[in-house]
Amino acid sequence: MRAHVHTEHAWSNDLWDILFTCTTQPVVESDNVFVVIIVTSAPSNVRRRSAIRSTWGQRRHLSEPRIDKGTSMSVFPVFLVGDVEDVSNRRLVYKEATEFGDMLVGPYLDTYRNLTLKTVHGFMWVAERVRPTFVLKTDDDCFVNVDILLEVLTETLVFQSEQVKTASEQKVSTYKTSSGDTAGTRYLPSTPSYRSATRAFTRLPSPLYVGNVRWANKVVRNPTSRWFVSEQDYAKVQYPPYASGAGYVLDARALDVLTSNVRRIRPFPNEDAYVGTVLREAGVRPVQSYRFVSQPSGLWACNFLYIVVIHGVSEDQHASLVAKVKDARQQCRDVERDVGWD
Repeated sequence: MRAHVHTEHAWSNDLWDILFTCTTQPVVESDNVFVVIIVTSAPSNVRRRSAIRSTWGQRRHLSEPRIDKGTSMSVFPVFLVGDVEDVSNRRLVYKEATEFGDMLVGPYLDTYRNLTLKTVHGFMWVAERVRPTFVLKTDDDCFVNVDILLEVLTETLVFQSEQVKTASEQKVSTYKTSSGDTAGTRYLPSTPSYRSATRAFTRLPSPLYVGNVRWANKVVRNPTSRWFVSEQDYAKVQYPPYASGAGYVLDARALDVLTSNVRRIRPFPNEDAYVGTVLREAGVRPVQSYRFVSQPSGLWACNFLYIVVIHGVSEDQHASLVAKVKDARQQCRDVERDVGWD
């Protein structure tokens, strides 16, 4: 069963139910997944997927003693691919999916106008079948600096855990107005401060939605544009702030908010703006981070110990970028490093 979604009347809540008719799904090898990396990809982009699998897109396990008592956790890349009409090409897609076990093949035609459907399908599948601590959404023309991603996500989770622990141990002190009435309360931490490595996270919200934020993008009304969105699909002239689809991170709470609210917001074919709109309507605002960059050129060596996602990467560049990250660890070992999302 396939749904080729590109016309206004075709969008409906029934489409979300169609997603669960999908029969080709990734193989989930662990019930304790730290981060899922969902990668939107076209069926024909076989070389891109191959380059990613051979570099940063390998499944891995990690053990972090500060998280979940050191239990082994997984990093789990998943390629999101739609269906194709040509029978021979469809067979190739399903053969690849069976061979590697890392593809979610949707029951809808793979078109740019269906990118919102593809992305939401990925999030819904992850929320339903994997339930990770974090999810990173990116595209197959992007490089993900997985080691740095894991460092920042680990510090994020440690900070959130310490925040909860500290809040439960805080002492409450009332403060009063000049007339003696109680004006409110303030909370005194039981320890002087968080450790320095987590100070950069003091402004982090949860649910967490972080990426390179587009603050004031206007809706494109030109029907000939690939980014065209009709007034019926989205009536406002400007989108709320949203993270660029090249790369953004959601924590488990933000993922739950997103997947719980997609049926309330009429889908429109601009996937990153749609995700941002759904989250904004539910009260979740994006956090700006400069760890997501638009091109691989012009970067200083030590930038590779800061950047999480690089957009505009060809399949031939992934291996060299992995090497640059490795070199940076030697060249920049004495350079003070940031641990926050700023």
